[in-house]
Amino acid sequence: MTQTTDTAQVLPIPHVTVQPDFKADIESRKGSFWVSSYLSGKSVHASIQVTRTIDGSAALVSDTNSVAVSIEEDESSLRVSVEGHAQSVLLHSPNAVFGLGGKQITALDIAQSGAHVVVGGEDGLLKVFSTDPDWTETPAVFVGHFGDLTTVKFFPSSTVLLTSAMDLQLKIWDAVSGDCAMTMGPKQGGHTRPVVETAIIDRGRNIISAGKDGRVLLWEVKSATVIRELRDDVPLVGGDAVGAMCLGVKGAWYSAPNDVVIDVDEREVGTSDKLCIIGTEKGLLEVYDLESNSVALSFTPTLMKDGITALAYDFANGLLALGSSTGTMQVYNLANPSTPLYSIKRNNAAILNIAFASATLSDPIGLRFTTQDGSFAHIIVGPNGVRVATEYVGTDVEPLDGFSEGPNGILVVGGREGVGRVYREI
Repeated sequence: MTQTTDTAQVLPIPHVTVQPDFKADIESRKGSFWVSSYLSGKSVHASIQVTRTIDGSAALVSDTNSVAVSIEEDESSLRVSVEGHAQSVLLHSPNAVFGLGGKQITALDIAQSGAHVVVGGEDGLLKVFSTDPDWTETPAVFVGHFGDLTTVKFFPSSTVLLTSAMDLQLKIWDAVSGDCAMTMGPKQGGHTRPVVETAIIDRGRNIISAGKDGRVLLWEVKSATVIRELRDDVPLVGGDAVGAMCLGVKGAWYSAPNDVVIDVDEREVGTSDKLCIIGTEKGLLEVYDLESNSVALSFTPTLMKDGITALAYDFANGLLALGSSTGTMQVYNLANPSTPLYSIKRNNAAILNIAFASATLSDPIGLRFTTQDGSFAHIIVGPNGVRVATEYVGTDVEPLDGFSEGPNGILVVGGREGVGRVYREI
């Protein structure tokens, strides 16, 4: 089914930032730091003076009535109110940091156990960190990729890794020993251009990969063989490159076709209730039914014509969130995708990651996103407009390619400055 969509009003997203080293002033109980707010081309700037009170706590005084700042209980985060903004914004600083010794971080993932984070970087660099209080690197050494890592994922067991890279290869690793158990590349019928997205189906007997060659492949891990191509009409040269991909169960919104003959390969496990959703660099969105091996939905959102760079799927509510190369985000009801529910934008920086997050009863859609210019935020969207719930501060103005949500409210981001930052939800 092919759809075209109309453009809805694009709601502007406020942006509140703070001087990166503000915590040093609060800890010393002296000095000053800046806070800035940007909305629809207008900016507000304030200088915040830090002083020590009689009881030894820190007091903050703004040099303008347009900005009010208070300290959260842990003294590592701030609450900022800006004149003209609907509600205050939490500025959440990192609870921990780790790095790759100056190497860029290009992908990361938290294990379902919450005990480890895998981090991929440039030139095949791959490391696993323990999420102990010091975020220490484990002794495992991973040697095999010779291009920048594009995706890294833990299998549900939390002891096995799936990685992909610019070298056209997919690899399966023992996360403890560093041994490479399997390689899937061009020799195995794989991609002829870099792999950009991967997904693990259920426990991991099957995986899906998508590449710059436009192909989307369903693999059996055990035999390292391609079961089938989802996009079997992609030309060998000049195909529409995949920009983003996500996987999820069908949900109540979806009605399976009645006229499709289902022929399940014996190598497939856990695909019958799954949808694979892809967005391309030319702005095409396609939803594939893995059970029937058919296209369930296909359309080109008007504001995504410059390329879809991020996707998130909420199967319970039948919602799909998209991010573009020019900074626009849209949310669709997949049961009726003729018009987006919301279109929102902060600036022209590409959206690199997007995920559904907590919201409110009155404004029911929450999103977290990272961008090409280093923004990381949690916004809430609904009939009352768009507001920022949290700005995750402390990042540099560098692309945040890596993002993962773990158990117990742990959020991890990493980017091309080579630093991973950990935030625990307040």
